[in-house]
Amino acid sequence: MVNQLEKMDAQTSTKLSQECVKLREINSEIEKMEEILSDKKAQRMKLTDEIIPSLMEEIHERKKEFDDGTVIEIKPFYGIKIDAAKKQEAFTWMRAKNHGDLIKNQINVSLGMTEDQVAQEVLSYLKSKNLTNVEQKTDVHSSTLKAWFKEQVEKGQSVPSDIFNTYVTNRAAIKTKKE
Repeated sequence: MVNQLEKMDAQTSTKLSQECVKLREINSEIEKMEEILSDKKAQRMKLTDEIIPSLMEEIHERKKEFDDGTVIEIKPFYGIKIDAAKKQEAFTWMRAKNHGDLIKNQINVSLGMTEDQVAQEVLSYLKSKNLTNVEQKTDVHSSTLKAWFKEQVEKGQSVPSDIFNTYVTNRAAIKTKKE
């Protein structure tokens, strides 16, 4: 019986070792694929944001249709982010320039098991103020921020690039007959 258990343990150990080798190989393949994907995305961005818009500018076109039905069009693209290190500075600037309504302020509270009484008191107070979900977080939704930035640029208003991470370019969009 002891020999049989040792034999099963050896078989299980061998099988485990084989499965671990498979896992390492799959992880390696995934890393390579992610590198390829990252490289392809960089190539795409160079084409959409630099090469094709430049060529379209040379022929003085913003939209071109080819014989196969493919259409290439150059449109303005606006990108903006708020880096974590500049978040408070960005929010201060937005509030000072009357754009504070874009900032959403959320408040959440986490209390331990022994803090039931405190939880009840806080909930009672919040309910008296018609507030029920509490945990504080201030943020601007990325789509809201991007739309606001586009609006500011199109109005000729400046947004400080030393506070916000901004990006404005002409971007190529391609449509094929199928789309």
